[in-house]
Formats: sequence, C-alpha cells, structure tokens
Amino acid sequence: RAAIDRDADDVRSWYFLALAARSAGDVEAANNALRQAAASELLGLCDSAQVRLALERIQGEPRQFLRESPARQIDVAAARNLVAARRFAPSADSAKSVAKTPSK
Repeated sequence: RAAIDRDADDVRSWYFLALAARSAGDVEAANNALRQAAASELLGLCDSAQVRLALERIQGEPRQFLRESPARQIDVAAARNLVAARRFAPSADSAKSVAKTPSK
C-alpha cells in the first residue's frame, strides 16, 4: 500500500495489491485494486512493457484472476472517474496535517 501512496498511477502496485488482498481473502479490496489498475492501463498511464515484465512471474490461477476478472471490465468514462477520484481525494498525510493545524 505504501507504493500506491507514493505513486497512485503505478499500475504494477495496484496489481500486486489486488493479488495480496485476494490472497488475504478480501475479495472486495482485490476487485477495487484491480479496477484501479485496469483504469490506469486503459487511460495509458503506464508503460505496458514494464507492467508485463513485473507480472511475468505471476502464473496459474492468480494470473487468470488478473487477466479475466470482471473487475477489469471498465469503460473510459468510469476509468477517468476512478483516476480523478484518487488524484483529488485528500491523502492520509494531508488529513493528518490539517488535523494538527491549530484553529484560530
């Protein structure tokens, strides 16, 4: 999750988060992360060659999940909305700094 906090457009991190969440049994979080990855890929926010290289060791059922999950079915408008929401959502760090700011 820390990698995504540093760079929310890093598709590889979203894919690995999806796999980790699925492995932990959190199907909803896995599907959400996979949707984020699919949205970024659809909008061309990544280098496809780097993504393929990062995922090439993932084989079998986990790879099938990444490739065939219904969570990957996303249109351009929905992809834009997802990416915009994560880019303009306040981060945990900014929320902490706002909470520490003394009110006048």
